[in-house]
Amino acid sequence: MPALFNQLIGQIQSPQQAEAVLAVIESYGSKQEKMHFKPQLTQLRRTLLQDESPCIVDQLKMLIQGYYQQYGQLSAGLIHFIEKGLNLTQSSR
Repeated sequence: MPALFNQLIGQIQSPQQAEAVLAVIESYGSKQEKMHFKPQLTQLRRTLLQDESPCIVDQLKMLIQGYYQQYGQLSAGLIHFIEKGLNLTQSSR
């Protein structure tokens, strides 16, 4: 995987950041991305609502990596908004 992609998902370090990325994928993903991620995102959101477990971060990273391995890349728009979402959560700390 390209270093930029690894750097992007490496920035997801807290349940709050994972939640921001979930919202971004649901809102700004391409049709293909939304269709691929929807079942898993629903389950991850349930996990977040029950318990802000740090494992949500690893689960989201694995989900994004799996998509990348299957399709080769995330859409440019989705990457842009993930970066913005992560920057907002980092600046609010």
